[in-house]
Amino acid sequence: MTIHTITYQPRWKEMFDGHVGKNRFTVEMTMGRGHVYFPTENTWNHCAPFWAEGLWQQAKEGAEAWCLSNSVAFHVEETAWVEFHPSFKLPSELKA
Repeated sequence: MTIHTITYQPRWKEMFDGHVGKNRFTVEMTMGRGHVYFPTENTWNHCAPFWAEGLWQQAKEGAEAWCLSNSVAFHVEETAWVEFHPSFKLPSELKA
């Protein structure tokens, strides 16, 4: 299994992003009393694009560790959602 570097960042509008290289996934993070709701492995695998296949365990453990170190509650929920965002290109990579 390949280990990827995943960085995490809360975002305005109750979202929590995980960055995997130039790709990104987003899950729900409530504000106020912070709480991250992470999808089940089944939900993740059902909609994961090729770059996210097999990353659920690592992504979950990383998000859980981030939450613990930032005093944010964390739960894997059957009803939690995840959105996957395709890789993006830097302006220097765009071709005219």
